[in-house]
Amino acid sequence: QWQDPDTKALLQHVTLEHGRGMWRLKSVHGTTIASRESWSLLPCYNHTENSRSTWKRPSGDAIPTPRCLNDRTIHLDSQSHIGLSGFFIQASNHPPKWIRARYGANLWLFAESPGRFVVARENLRPVAVKPRDPRAKIRFADEIPDDVFWEVGGKSVRVKVTTGRGAETVWHKLHQQRIWSKKLNRNARVLSNGAPMPIMGLGTGGIMEIRNVTVRAIKHGYRLLNTGENYGNNAEIREALQESTVPREQIWLTTKVCPTNFGMDRTSKSVRGSLNSLGTSWVDLYLVHWPRCTQSEYSDCSAVAASGATWHHSWRALERAYAEGTALAIGVSNWDSALMAELLGLATVTPHAVEQLLNLAERDGGMVELCRQNEIAYTAYGSLRNLMDQYFRDALMSQDEIRVHDQAQALTREITDKRGVSFAALVLRWQIQLGMFVIPRATQDKNMVANLQVLEPGFNLTEQEMDALNGIGGYNLEKDLRYRDL
Repeated sequence: QWQDPDTKALLQHVTLEHGRGMWRLKSVHGTTIASRESWSLLPCYNHTENSRSTWKRPSGDAIPTPRCLNDRTIHLDSQSHIGLSGFFIQASNHPPKWIRARYGANLWLFAESPGRFVVARENLRPVAVKPRDPRAKIRFADEIPDDVFWEVGGKSVRVKVTTGRGAETVWHKLHQQRIWSKKLNRNARVLSNGAPMPIMGLGTGGIMEIRNVTVRAIKHGYRLLNTGENYGNNAEIREALQESTVPREQIWLTTKVCPTNFGMDRTSKSVRGSLNSLGTSWVDLYLVHWPRCTQSEYSDCSAVAASGATWHHSWRALERAYAEGTALAIGVSNWDSALMAELLGLATVTPHAVEQLLNLAERDGGMVELCRQNEIAYTAYGSLRNLMDQYFRDALMSQDEIRVHDQAQALTREITDKRGVSFAALVLRWQIQLGMFVIPRATQDKNMVANLQVLEPGFNLTEQEMDALNGIGGYNLEKDLRYRDL
């Protein structure tokens, strides 16, 4: 909470059901003057033009959005000290003192002496120090140069500083900095929030020796790494990123929160844990991995069941991560169109992306169309799944699935024989021409290179080939409940 030092009016944030948050402006007597729904811990952050996020009087009448005129807001970003990163909002004027508005332990930023600034814990134990610059008489922290070295734990580390007046302004500065650090080229498409996301990435789930594979993939030109909290490979990916000569800002990192961490607090803690294990202060895309938690030998859902937490709470936590700058974009994975419609109805930030199982024999038509209507990027995984696996066909498929499988297999063989291309190239190119992003797994160098060559401008499927592939009678994945619980 924040208090005006002159009027003593109190600005207070509370968390409600389903992870919803509410900012309340109270008078010195404790009377509520105005309130608005908001999951963000940044009081000045403007979500979207959404009726739920407007300020209202207790009577329900909307009031003009208050402007944050005097608050100095700062964002610190340190790759070497993840816990230091976050938004700092001015909490007092005499002397100026800033508090970190981030879900977790409070940190204070203040001038220890003219030109010398300290980030300290609540007990005033220093975490980081900005040494005095004898050339400049800096009085306020928002005058600190934006890319300088600080002393952290006895070491000199680079800390990026984004400053301005008003949390919304600083958030947009930070957001634009990260967007422009990505190289927009023909191998990337722009998400609804302006962030350029590479069309093809490396899927890392279930890959052995992932550090070595990731290092080689980056050298071959991959700029998107797709992982998840329950993949168990964050430490190896962190090592690969540290070994790579490509700057972190130029690599798109997608990860996912596991349903076993549903809940506002649990998901927020999961986000911080993933950032620490990946060795980064933000990820480029954060997804809710599954819409429900299913008890199995691999996942213990007892804590989630006992708390009553659902994906609704986790989505609010991701919206908060988006506002706090720890996620450049947010979305969901393994959703169906009914759940997506529900999410669109309650979201304050429209999802930027989804990740779904889709290939020639397993379609996801309802979600594909819904995403197109709402400008949500669609990433297909399992692109090459099972179409050439005879055991899977004979032992695990129903008669209807076998019919679709055989139709897809016959058509792809016809086109690949005629074009002289591989099965993988055909399927990936089909999905890319449909406007999708793809994340095929690959461990051999020749396959990594071959997958990237699908992006070359000289390789295009004809309209007739696209129509034929689109016309395969794929069953609707949303009705196949086996996949909902994988």
